[in-house]
Amino acid sequence: MKTDFEKIKYHRNEETGYYRLLGMKIATIEKGHVIVEMTLSAEHMNQDGAVHGGCLYSMCDAASGACASTLGVRSVTSSASIQYLRSTDELNTKLYAEASVLKAGSKVIVNEVTVCSENGTMLAKAAVSQFVVS
Repeated sequence: MKTDFEKIKYHRNEETGYYRLLGMKIATIEKGHVIVEMTLSAEHMNQDGAVHGGCLYSMCDAASGACASTLGVRSVTSSASIQYLRSTDELNTKLYAEASVLKAGSKVIVNEVTVCSENGTMLAKAAVSQFVVS
């Protein structure tokens, strides 16, 4: 029988269209902590050949939502603040969005998310608030 975390991981990795569209996968999941990974392809790049900021934001949003779900709730993103620190133009490199719970309230969960390249370079940092819907 699958654990709740395994169900969350399976649903998002295999049944969620947006994850499939961007090529995102949950690599690690535990209570209050999630890592989402994505391998960069030409489709993730902007007009200048660097990773599109929207991809980095999507990774933060996905990791934060999955992280909130590890607390046994359903939520939606209510706000996010992202700082783009560096970019990359390296195709076929993996990016990792690591989310951790900073505060878990009954109505709002605040997560910290960092996006790093596989060589450890931090590309973005975000604070994401999730509104608990159930």
